[in-house]
Amino acid sequence: MHASSHPEHRDDEQGGAVGAAADLAAELASPVRLRVLTHLAREGACQVREMSQTLGLGDSQLSNHLARLRRRGLVEVERSGRFATYRLADRDIRELLDVLYAAVGHPGVQDATPNRRAALAYCRSCYDHLAGELGVRLYEWLLRRGALHQDDDGNVDFGEQAERAFIDLGVGLTALPAGRRHLGFACRDWTQGRYHLGGALGAALLSGLFEREWLTREPGSRVLRLTGSGERNLLALLPRE
Repeated sequence: MHASSHPEHRDDEQGGAVGAAADLAAELASPVRLRVLTHLAREGACQVREMSQTLGLGDSQLSNHLARLRRRGLVEVERSGRFATYRLADRDIRELLDVLYAAVGHPGVQDATPNRRAALAYCRSCYDHLAGELGVRLYEWLLRRGALHQDDDGNVDFGEQAERAFIDLGVGLTALPAGRRHLGFACRDWTQGRYHLGGALGAALLSGLFEREWLTREPGSRVLRLTGSGERNLLALLPRE
């Protein structure tokens, strides 16, 4: 009785595994979803808007693909207010990507080195504003100085000392673009567990730091680097942690 049932049981198990593997292969057959997984493997956890800009995808299109990947257990999400941060579900996904790329003669997914992870955590772009430790410290300095005010919903507006503080940073408030974009909001920083400045004001601030040549971009990455001038001037404004 038991001996005769074993082959059928094994066939059922194998059939289930084949079906699950086929479902996984179907998810990875999408070039967009494969690009999303590869980006998360190389860059680490990201918010939707960051990925949307980097990958050249619309927010709604990207969100649909992320929802499929999440249902399949390939990515996981952490939510804080209106922000959602996505990351690979586990290390096995990176290994699977490496196997796929190796099969077509590609060197595979280059996992972020400790130095690269540290660089992303210290100073990077988040969409079009400054993030990481440096972005958090700068935002908190602006709040303490009275240049900005944050309400209980995370909305940010100018404080009494705004003009002087932003001149020190190379940003003229009259240069802010007119339009319907939110002036400023507290954007949760996934590496710091605190907040940096988002919105039109955050974009203007980062643009001003580039114009002053206090920051520079690392090609092909969200990593931002302090220049010598940035180290002398920007860091001098911020209290040491």
